[in-house]
This record gives sequence, C-alpha cells and structure tokens, in this order.
Amino acid sequence: MTKDIEIKVPTADSQIWSITKDYYINIGTKAWSKGHVPQGTTSNCYIAGVYASIITEFIRDQQKNGIDKPVLILEIGGGNGRLALRILNSMYIENFPLLEKPPKFKYLLTDAATKNVETWQKIKKFDKFVEWGVLDFGELLVGKDFSINCVHAGLMDEQSIKDTPIIIVSNYLFCTIPSDLVRVEKGKIYEQLITLTEEFANTDEKRAFRQLKYKVEDGLEKDTVSEHPLVQKVFENYRKEVTNALIPFSMSGVWFLDFFLKRDNPVLLLYGDLGFTAPNQFRQKAPFIFDKGYFACRTNLHLIGEQFKEYGGKAVFGRSEDSHFQVAAFYRKGKNHGNLTHTAICAKMLMRDYAPFDVYCTLKMTEKKSSSVKAREIFGLIRLSKYDPAIADNCFASLERIIMEKKRLNIKELFEVFSRVAENIYPNDRSRAYLDIKIALLFMNVNLLKQAKHFLEQSIAEQGVSEKRTLVLNMINEKIEEKL
Repeated sequence: MTKDIEIKVPTADSQIWSITKDYYINIGTKAWSKGHVPQGTTSNCYIAGVYASIITEFIRDQQKNGIDKPVLILEIGGGNGRLALRILNSMYIENFPLLEKPPKFKYLLTDAATKNVETWQKIKKFDKFVEWGVLDFGELLVGKDFSINCVHAGLMDEQSIKDTPIIIVSNYLFCTIPSDLVRVEKGKIYEQLITLTEEFANTDEKRAFRQLKYKVEDGLEKDTVSEHPLVQKVFENYRKEVTNALIPFSMSGVWFLDFFLKRDNPVLLLYGDLGFTAPNQFRQKAPFIFDKGYFACRTNLHLIGEQFKEYGGKAVFGRSEDSHFQVAAFYRKGKNHGNLTHTAICAKMLMRDYAPFDVYCTLKMTEKKSSSVKAREIFGLIRLSKYDPAIADNCFASLERIIMEKKRLNIKELFEVFSRVAENIYPNDRSRAYLDIKIALLFMNVNLLKQAKHFLEQSIAEQGVSEKRTLVLNMINEKIEEKL
C-alpha cells in the first residue's frame, strides 16, 4: 500500500525536513542509545582529540593577540552529548597543559530537542565542568535568528556575544536541516521537485524513514538560484564547472554562518558531515540517504568554504574525499584581532593526516582476534586511538588471554591506560553499555582490588545501579575481605 505525502514540491519546502525535526525532538537521545543513528565516526575519541587540539591553538592565538574576552565554544546539534564530553576531556588532559596560562572559555552545548538538553543535565560526568563554570546547555534551532536560553547563564543573544571569539563545533547537523536542490546541466540550472510517498504504515521508531520513498525531477529552469549574492555567485561558477549533477545547498546554514561572519571577530568552525568539498564531487544521483533510522542530505561543504573565503577566511578539508563523512576546519581571523597562526598550522597538519574512515577501519581490525598480540601492542593501539572506549572494548579478549596465560604484563601501564579509557565512557552508550564492568573485572583480575572497587563505585554513581554492577562490586568486596 502506497500513500502520497507530497507531490512535486520544491525540495526545501518538503515535509521530510519537519518529519526529521519532529523525529529528533520526540525521540531525544534514544536516537543514538538505541542505535538508530550512527555515531562511531562522528564522536570517537580521535576526532574529539583533533577538534580539541585545534580549539586549543585557537585559544592560544587569542592569548597571543591580547584578546581577554573568553572564547565561546558553541556546539550545535549536540545530539546525545558524547562528542562534547570527549572534547572537554581531551582539552583538559592533553591540550591545556601546553598553554602558557589558563584558558578563558565557555563550552555551550546546544540542540533543538528539549529532551536532549534535559538529558545532558543528568549526566554526572558533565558535573565537574559545570561546577568549574566552563559548561552550559541550551536550546538552539539553526536559522536566521540567534537566541539561546542557557540553563545556567540565561538568555544569550547577539548583544551578549558582541566582541566574543567564536568556535562552532558540529557533526551531522547541516545534513538534517532544510536544503534546496538544483540540477546543473550544460550551463543551465533546474529547480528540483520532490515527490514523497509512504509505502506502508509502521510505528516502529527505527523504521520511520525506511518506509518513505522519494523521487526528484526537474522543475523550472532558474536564472536566479538565490537572492543571497554569495550563493548566486557560487552557482554561476557551478554553471561553468559542472557538466551534469544535482547540487544541494542549505540557506538556513548560510544565514546561520552569516550571523557570525558579518561580525568583526575571530571565527572557527570545526565540522564533519556527509558532504562534498569540491564541484567535481557532485553527482547525478540525489544526495539523500533514507537509512534504517534516519534521513540525511549530503552537505555542500564547498559552499561553506566559499562563504568563509568571502569574509577573508580559509577552508581546510580532510585528506579523504569520502562523501559519507568529511571533516573540515573553516576559520576567519577578523579585521583587527591579529592572526590565527597557530590555528592555521594545527588545522592543516591534523586535517591533512586525518581521514574518518581510518578510525572505522581500526575499529574493524580490533574485532579480529589474534593469538599473538602482546599487551604492549594493545596499549599502544589504545593510546593512538586517544583512549577510545570502542577500541579498548575490542581488545579485552586478547587481554584476558594474556592474563590467563600469565604472559608479560605491565600492571601500572594497564591501570593508566584503562583509567584514561574510563574517562571517555559515555553513560548509557548502547554499544558499550557495560564496559565499566569489564574494566572493573580487569583491575580485579590483576589484583588492583581497591582501584577496581573505587572505579566501579564511581561508575554506579554516574550511570546508576544495575544487577550486573552490584554483582561485580560484591565480588570485588569479597576478594578484598579475603586479602584482609
């Protein structure tokens, strides 16, 4: 059975955008905790470390330029909050010790979904950052207007961030907000119209998007793509460069970034998304993804780069041209605020060497069990992953074999490595729900009983009591009593 939702509607006006928005607002962080929406590539510890390093160099540049105003780090589309935790951990543990003086900054974690903002406030691992005065939460819908009701600081609007250096952090956000779509062929531009149908009724959250089918087709030829002068200029260039391809662009995203770029302040955007970084990457196929539990439209990252260049900025893209996930750093120094020398060097170095798919391949590699792997090799891999819990979790079988066979094992190094991994465990992470129990048992099995007890008690305070955690804690306590 097929039901028409809409027929031949301009893409930006399609109901798919409101369906997507309502989905995230209604389901909240369950979109990730239930595994509906992928997050391994976008919020692993390695990408958090890359972002944290560039953020730190941006702050260093502000210090060297004599700018005393605290930097605002604005994460938009924060989702379940996992990326924010790992960026903050990396900043404090690995990066801030490199600065000559303590940094002044505020990390504002935002999302359009009220449920997400409410969930973040209950996460114990965020508490210390809130107490230090560096973390706040708020609701923000990306568009022309900028206004955030912050949980702790109250209203933040255009006036309240005047003269403030801004860092915007986001992954997988512009691909979910309204986008236009046009086809460029042999110098002509055609508006694309979408027809959206529903093949069968299904109330299962995970299958909400799989039942939707679409078709795009040419509408009228367009001389003017947009009244926005930059967007129109970019598409005039596409006319000359693109032979035949469908090209997406989000005016909501353009307006949002314009708000920050029109101010004479330093701006840095760290962004990862499904997207295209150059005109030769646009395809004849529609850039939409209707996957298991989500909808997305590949982002025109090239347009974002041109937007920053229009305001005197620069764009640095990752070395990979994989449109499934591309990372980029966009920055603009401002007219009278000194240079962003350290930011530029760090962004070029890290983006040049980073491909998101590398992390995925590393994770898949660690799923393959090897009888010859050594403890030191395991610790080295976990360190290279920036202490990512997913990588560490996949190494447990090999570690357990090493302990059982009583092979050489540096207990001090084991404790240091897995203590760092524990910092990055995100509460209620579906894929690693009981990694804390594995770590506690690991400590217990190498006779770090007091450390195992302290760690598991702390984890219970952060993630809540469960039958498994209580059972393991009782086992540890019994071991401690036997030692007395």
